[in-house]
Amino acid sequence: MRALAYTDVVSAGEEIAHALATLVKAVPIGANMYWWKRLTPPIEFGAMHAILFQMSLLPLTMARQTVAVVSQTWFARKFLPLHKVVAMHIHLGYVMVSFVFGATILFFVFFGQGCAQQVSGKEPTPGGVNTFCKKMQSEIMITGLTIMGCLLLVAITSYMRNRIKYEIFYVVHHLVFVMFALAIAHTLDDAFRAGKVRSQNFKWFSASLVWYFTDRMQAISNTRDCQVVEAHALGSDELDARKVVHLKLHRPKAFVFRVGQYVFLGVKSIDLTWHPYSIASSPHDETIDFFIEVMSSSRMDGSDSWTHKLWRDIKSGFKPIVAVNGPYGTGFNNIQDQTEVIAIGSGTGIVPMLSLAKSFVSDLIRLDARQHTLIREERMDKVRDFTENYIKEKGSLFTRLFSWRAYLSEMSSFTSKTVSVRNSCASPA
Repeated sequence: MRALAYTDVVSAGEEIAHALATLVKAVPIGANMYWWKRLTPPIEFGAMHAILFQMSLLPLTMARQTVAVVSQTWFARKFLPLHKVVAMHIHLGYVMVSFVFGATILFFVFFGQGCAQQVSGKEPTPGGVNTFCKKMQSEIMITGLTIMGCLLLVAITSYMRNRIKYEIFYVVHHLVFVMFALAIAHTLDDAFRAGKVRSQNFKWFSASLVWYFTDRMQAISNTRDCQVVEAHALGSDELDARKVVHLKLHRPKAFVFRVGQYVFLGVKSIDLTWHPYSIASSPHDETIDFFIEVMSSSRMDGSDSWTHKLWRDIKSGFKPIVAVNGPYGTGFNNIQDQTEVIAIGSGTGIVPMLSLAKSFVSDLIRLDARQHTLIREERMDKVRDFTENYIKEKGSLFTRLFSWRAYLSEMSSFTSKTVSVRNSCASPA
C-alpha cells in the first residue's frame, strides 16, 4: 500500500512537471505575443485555484447556526476567532471579487488581443480557424463573464449597504447562489461534453455548500412566531424626526440565548424579508426586547423603509405577529466569569451592552431571592420611565440616550448590590 501510494505521488508529480515543461516548450522564443503566452496561463490558473479555495470557505462563514453552536465549545473559545466571522465573510467576498475581476479582464485582454492579431494575419490560425476569436464566443467565456457580473452586483450593493434599501441588499446578495451554479456550469461546458478532460469546479466547494444548506434548513426550523407583549413607537410624526421602536416580545420557553447574540426578525404584515437585530434583554428576562432605530428620511429608503412601516404600525396601536429566527452570533463568551467588564458600544452597538448590563443586574438581584419579584417590577418601571423621558428631553435614542454613567446609575439604584462605573464614554452632545 505504501509503495502504491508513493508511486501515485511520483506519477502525479511527473504529470505536473511534464505539463509545465510542455507549456514552456510550446511557446518558442521570439513567437508572436511571446510573454503574453508565457505568463497569462500560469497567472490565470493560479487565480482560478485561489478563487476556488475562497469559494470553498465562503459557505462556512455563512453557516450561522454552526457558528453559534461551535462558538460555545472550549476549543473555539480558545483557538477560533469566530466573533470575527462576519469580517472574514466580508474579506473573503471582496478578495474573491477582486480575483475574479482581475482574472476575467486579463483573460478578455489576452484572447481579444490574440483574436485581433489572427484577423490581421500576425497570429497563426491552426487549420484556418481563428482559435482566439472562437474562444471569445465559447460557453466558458460566457459563463465566466456572467459570474463576474453577479459578483460585481453583490460587491457594489455590499459596499453601498448603508446607503440603499436593506431589501435591495438582501435580494441581490442571493446572487451568490447563482454564481455557484454558474461556476459548476463553467467547467461542464461544450468542450467537456465533447470529451475534453477538465478539472471540475464543484469538487472544490460541494462539501461546504451542502453543509451551508443543511445549516440553513436547521435555521428555518429554528423560527418562532412571537406575540408582542409591549410596544412603543418613540419619536414624533415629523418626517426628519429621529424615531425608535421598542419591542417586548413573548419569549418562547425553549428560546435560550447568550448575552451579545442577535436574531433575525420578520413581520409578514410588512414584507417577507428578515432583519438582524441584537437582543437588548437579559437571558433571565421573560420577554425578548429590541430597540429598533427607524431609518432617517435622508436615506434612500426614507419613509418607505421596513423600520418606518413598523414604527407606523406600532404608533397606530397595531401589534403584529413577529417571527424570530435565531439566536445567532458568538455573544460575549465567558462574560459570567468576570468581576469587572469594560463595555464599549456606539450607535446601535449600544443594544447588546444593555443586555450585558441587565444580565449583571439580574445576577445580583437573584442573590437576594426574597426581594426578587418586588425589585424586578420596580426596576422595569424605572427603566421604562427613564427611557421615555430621556428621549422626550434629549432626542435620538442612539445619539443621546444611553450614556453609561446615567444608565448604569439608574440600574444600580434598583438593587442594594453594586454596579460600578470606573470610566464611561457617552455620545457627544
